[in-house]
Amino acid sequence: MSTLYLTDIRNLPEDLSSLLPLLSSGRRRRLGLLADEKSRRRCIAAGLLLRRVQGRDEVVLQGGSPFSLAHSGDRVVLAVAQGPVGVDIEQHRPLRFLALTTRFFAPSERALVNSPADFFGLWTAKEALAKMLGVGMARTMRRYTLERSEGGFTCPAFPDLTLLTLPLLPGYSLTLCGKEPYDGQIERVDFVVA
Repeated sequence: MSTLYLTDIRNLPEDLSSLLPLLSSGRRRRLGLLADEKSRRRCIAAGLLLRRVQGRDEVVLQGGSPFSLAHSGDRVVLAVAQGPVGVDIEQHRPLRFLALTTRFFAPSERALVNSPADFFGLWTAKEALAKMLGVGMARTMRRYTLERSEGGFTCPAFPDLTLLTLPLLPGYSLTLCGKEPYDGQIERVDFVVA
């Protein structure tokens, strides 16, 4: 069974210094390389989610991993499963979606995209598939064509995979990819530091 954990970085304390001792030295080093406050908050939230679920904030997230992590806007999501899993989240934002659709999607997929929400739904499905397979987005964009199905997408090249589009948050698209069932539950995690 796949499990999703979701947090909102706006719920982190204003002063992040109280959270730093909870993070590994590697994650703290990465924080120093991030240029903006929102990116630092997402990095901290990702580390705290990993630590909560598996006891440490450093894991190798690669294809075949039972963990998958994604962030966009103010949200960070972690998928955990017994086997390979992929997850992606994207905040809807203004963009030239028709031009991007032509550039990145196969002709049969372009017919599925009539709005920015459609674009982000298909994009998150492609990215969740790439994460589950452990390959780059460039490889999955045109190589693996997706088809719309009830609740999300299917990939004819991998008929045993499920790509569920989850309408959990207004203004976001979120897709979970894997072989395991998902019961529709999500654990919302708020990090409160005394």
